[in-house]
Amino acid sequence: MSASHPDKAGFLSDPQNLEFFKRITPIVYENGWLQLSFLKINDKAAATYLNFDYNGQILVYNSGLLPGEYGHLSPGIVLLANNIRHAIETGHKVFDFLRGSETYKYRMGGKDNPVFMLKARHSNN
Repeated sequence: MSASHPDKAGFLSDPQNLEFFKRITPIVYENGWLQLSFLKINDKAAATYLNFDYNGQILVYNSGLLPGEYGHLSPGIVLLANNIRHAIETGHKVFDFLRGSETYKYRMGGKDNPVFMLKARHSNN
């Protein structure tokens, strides 16, 4: 995933972010919510998606590819299209790209949905 883009490499180089990935992935897997897909070229992973399969929805959490080696073949888009097809064939009602305004999301039909941050405080009054 870090090879995909310098911003993603920076994000994943943060020990807290990397620790989060290491902790959340087994939990999601154990609950049956992990959809991990790869597209291989000559036995080498050229693209991957880490999605959550939850409550009739596919939620795209993160992805990775090797643009320097395989970008000319668009393996990320090919794998994404396959994941969308699979979601339709398996009766999923929603395929959500979640946060982020990457161009490929809009090219694949993504629409913006508002995301809210809610902070709750406990008061003794």
